[in-house]
Amino acid sequence: MIVFDIGAHNGISGWNKLHALTSTAPSLTNKDKVYAFEPTPYLIDRFLRVLERGAPDNFIVIPKAVSLKNEITDFHIARGLGCSSLHGFHKNVSYKKDIGPKPVWLSGKFQVVETIKVETIRLDTFIIYNNIDKIDFLHCDAQGGDLNVLKSLGDKIDIVSRGCVEAHHTNTPLYNIDNSINSIVSFLEDRGFKINRHDQVLKTDEKEINIKFSR
Repeated sequence: MIVFDIGAHNGISGWNKLHALTSTAPSLTNKDKVYAFEPTPYLIDRFLRVLERGAPDNFIVIPKAVSLKNEITDFHIARGLGCSSLHGFHKNVSYKKDIGPKPVWLSGKFQVVETIKVETIRLDTFIIYNNIDKIDFLHCDAQGGDLNVLKSLGDKIDIVSRGCVEAHHTNTPLYNIDNSINSIVSFLEDRGFKINRHDQVLKTDEKEINIKFSR
């Protein structure tokens, strides 16, 4: 089983998914892998490298962000590490409680504390280079970049069986980029995927949701 975990954070989501997919097997084999993409240095060193050392045949850390280009670009480290992104926060997002009208998103996590340079990679580039012929599950939490992650698959989106991506409500964007529910659902359906709980997903009032999809 092959799991892609984009925006892997501490690696637990991808690792747990691999174990769920192989739950009926007596043990993992060297063909069972998590490819964990994460550009945040602290998360790589503190969590992901630990998992990689413990399961070198099954957990592979890719210290890069996934985007539409293979390049070096800015990556914004937020006070809440899980909010760090290639994209800046939307104007209606704030970490302060005492500035003007109440923002749509308000948390101390939404403050950029450092901007660093990271390497980005397209998923189709990675897939071709590593001779990967299937992705059993694609998990993505790319902080505003999920739609671009899907687009970076190019024609290789055909090797994805199912997955889960994060999207924001059209009226409450968190980052300065289109990562809306409607845009992601349309993109996936145009490429032959079925959306789990389709009607509820499109009608939700939640500011952000996970969109689960499959062939």
